[in-house]
Amino acid sequence: MVCQKKIAKSIIDRKANYVFALKVNQPNLLEEVIDEFRFSKVEKADTDMEFGHCRIETRVGSVIIKFDLRAHKE
Repeated sequence: MVCQKKIAKSIIDRKANYVFALKVNQPNLLEEVIDEFRFSKVEKADTDMEFGHCRIETRVGSVIIKFDLRAHKE
């Protein structure tokens, strides 16, 4: 986990664009991110629907810009 934190810090420090995966085994961070998407202004969202294997899958990708995870410690 320390390696991932160092990589994330390096990306953020360079003000680069990034996407991080978030797992359920980080419950406090997951809750913060869910709340941020729930209550912040979503800058952009895209929905994709796929039909196959007798089911419908819907994927929604949302972007928020002003979310600061650097203060988070888990």
